[in-house]
Amino acid sequence: MYNYPRSICEMQVPATPPNVKPVPTVSKEDCEKQNEENIKQNETGRMAQKQRDVVRDLSMIVVGIPLFLIHWRIVRSKDENL
Repeated sequence: MYNYPRSICEMQVPATPPNVKPVPTVSKEDCEKQNEENIKQNETGRMAQKQRDVVRDLSMIVVGIPLFLIHWRIVRSKDENL
């Protein structure tokens, strides 16, 4: 599952040396807005992952059951010939 990046509000800004321009701070409203967007993206990602899982599982069943039955018949026919 893909994890979206953390909010810039959650990241700690390292101390800046005196000769470097400081990183601008982000307002609380911007942080809340970004957090809401991240939550929506995470939910969308979870839904997409669930859909991929269902498709993968169904394809395994659709392919696996016929293969099992074919091999089972081959083994049974060889067993009867002994």
